[in-house]
Amino acid sequence: MSIPSSTRTPCFLALALLLTACGGDSTDTLLDDSLAGDDTTVDTGDPGGDDSTGEPVVVLPGRIAYQVGEDADADIYVMDTDGGNQTNITNNAGPDYGPAWSPDGARIAYTSDRDIYVMDADGANATNVSNHADLDERPAWSPDGNSIAFQRVGGAAHDIYVMDADGGNQTNVTNHFEDDMDPTWPPDGDRVAFQRERPGNHDIYVMDLDGGNLTNLTNDAEWDGHASWSPDGERVAFSSGREGDLDIYVMDADGGGQTNISNHDGSDSQPAWSPDGNHITFVSDRDGNSEIYVMDAAGRGQTNITNSPEQDSNPTWGP
Repeated sequence: MSIPSSTRTPCFLALALLLTACGGDSTDTLLDDSLAGDDTTVDTGDPGGDDSTGEPVVVLPGRIAYQVGEDADADIYVMDTDGGNQTNITNNAGPDYGPAWSPDGARIAYTSDRDIYVMDADGANATNVSNHADLDERPAWSPDGNSIAFQRVGGAAHDIYVMDADGGNQTNVTNHFEDDMDPTWPPDGDRVAFQRERPGNHDIYVMDLDGGNLTNLTNDAEWDGHASWSPDGERVAFSSGREGDLDIYVMDADGGGQTNISNHDGSDSQPAWSPDGNHITFVSDRDGNSEIYVMDAAGRGQTNITNSPEQDSNPTWGP
């Protein structure tokens, strides 16, 4: 049911009061509508299969691509942002994993059989673009869609590479003796953030594409990784184990103001921003299984949208 903008706030207020009267906490199950676009609707059915809360899920603009399964059984799926219309778009005999949606929403990059592939958003025209003897993983599109950053595992080392979207001009941009992995681009496209493993620790760094101006953003004694830059360039979401289990944190682009926004039992990881920067999708095992969740950018309304017996991971939010 679509709710006009003039009546949406009273409807949600009434619903919140009803949930409170029944002993529920509306912030644990509903996304904050003030942060959603005018296209937001509320579905009181069961869009994602077995809805563990049995309460309404807010439908947000865009689509989410994600990985179902692990190892040789992994495939890439696409779904609506409420968990509806879950569709396998690879369905190959080999492993397909780690999707990344292009900025225009037309293509998805991913790893298959040790190489980076690019396919249309419906799974058609899959093409091997890295085509290298080493293992290439974790693709990330540049903001203009012309380049892809990825991690290459050569021997015992991981490095960050950048190539043209068609696989040309593959260039090692970290070339460091420590392991560098999980690249992400800020909106200006002139830098790349990534995770560097130092002895006994992982931190998030950012640098220019020529390797200059290397800056440590997290510098914490515990594990920090899975960086994801917000569309406006002002914030970085990431995973951290500094409070025991992994949680989703958000920090300023310069590393300041690091704040735990998921703050929940279980492991919360792999954050990815919505295209408008108002919401974050992430992975959590808080229900005993790896599932895809959505919350607003302040951590409110943490909602399981896959509710699947499979292991779901690596979400990416497309337009």
